[in-house]
This record gives sequence, C-alpha cells and structure tokens, in this order.
Amino acid sequence: MWQLEKLLSGDPAPGIYRYAGKEHPADLREDLAIFGWELFYLDGRSVRDKQSFLQAAGAAMDLPAYTGKNWDAFEEVIRDLDTEYTEGYVLLFEYPSNFAADAPEDWATAKSILQDACRFWTGEGRPFYVLLRRVDRGMREIPML
Repeated sequence: MWQLEKLLSGDPAPGIYRYAGKEHPADLREDLAIFGWELFYLDGRSVRDKQSFLQAAGAAMDLPAYTGKNWDAFEEVIRDLDTEYTEGYVLLFEYPSNFAADAPEDWATAKSILQDACRFWTGEGRPFYVLLRRVDRGMREIPML
C-alpha cells in the first residue's frame, strides 16, 4: 500500500518504473478508484512484437481499434484518454521482458511513447505512471518504485 501512497503524492515523479507489488490488478484498480485514478492492466505474456503490444495495450486501455495499426496512432490516442473524472492513470504492464527481449527496437519505441505520455499527462495535471511488474530479464536501467 505504501507504493500507492507514493504515486498519489507524486513522489517519485510520473514515469516508468519497475514495480514489485503483489496486489491483484482488480484490487489495485479498486484502491486507485477510491482516489479517482484509473488503472489499465496489460498482461504481457503474449506480447512479443510491435503488433501484439499495440493490440494488448489497445485492449487494456479500451482504445479505438485503429490504435493497433501503428505507433503514430498509439501515440495520438494515449494522449486523448477520457479525463473528465480521472485524477491520474496507472498502466500496470506485467511480463514486459518478453517484448523487450524479442523486439528490442519496438520495446524502445513503446517505452519512448509511454514516457512521453507520462510527461504529457503531468503537464495536463493528471499523473500517468507505467509500472512494469514481473520483470525477469534485463531492464535494470528502469528505476524501481
């Protein structure tokens, strides 16, 4: 629960972090909803390349179908989330290591777009965090929450 409190306080700043919390995604979603935050859950076990990432991210975030076609569409739509009643966003991405290992260039692009989204939403007054959980290979360059 202390990690949740850290997110809600804005310390550390919104961004991409490795996350070791054990909460079930539904429980985390419920806890965040109390504070007006939205959780998107992306199960990355089948994400191995650009196409599977875009499809999984689009489904997790309930994005329009055309989002799964290319990076530009994903980048555009991730900046156009429904914000009317949302205080902040968390994308919980479990098992991202397969994607990073199998398609490192695509992972670098996805990570860059997600980092840009974190900066964009911070500028809009709505924090956006990406939490990478169940990381089993590499990614040591990404700080731990």
